[in-house]
Amino acid sequence: MIVLHANGASYVLDQDPGEVREALQTISVTGRDALAEIQQLVEHLRSDAGEAGGPSQAVPEQIATVVERARGAGLAVDLVVDGVAPAMPGGVALAVTRIVQESLTNTFKHAGRHPVATVHVWYRPDAIEVEVEDDGRGGAAPRPGGFGLVGMRERAQLYGGKFVAGPRADGGWRVRASI
Repeated sequence: MIVLHANGASYVLDQDPGEVREALQTISVTGRDALAEIQQLVEHLRSDAGEAGGPSQAVPEQIATVVERARGAGLAVDLVVDGVAPAMPGGVALAVTRIVQESLTNTFKHAGRHPVATVHVWYRPDAIEVEVEDDGRGGAAPRPGGFGLVGMRERAQLYGGKFVAGPRADGGWRVRASI
């Protein structure tokens, strides 16, 4: 997101200072979030119990924040939530949130002009399922050197979860994870 907004800001630098200001604000917030994620990850790695992060009730708010930021960046995205967030380790909460974030970032990067996305979260007593779909071009093979899909798969598998991603039959792209 930082790179996308920086590139966009440089493109409109002389034409629209207001848009540049908004892009810089998004870069600042995204950078702070990245630093906070690194801090959470370090805390997680250092903890004896392997459970860093805040209470599970923060997960719905974290996902809602990710969705709102995507909307603020210009993506049309709906959020559908079923159930109540169960108690979970902080690492699981972080994994779910980052899968949603990376999925929406991929929609920005690969879905073409004016895509529409839906984030659906199911909170179950023993699992969290998340699905992110878009109506964009999708279907293209991931470019070599990218780590987005690999990272999402690894996050899900780290906690014994499942992950699938690929083109939808009717166009667009779908990411689904269950932890």
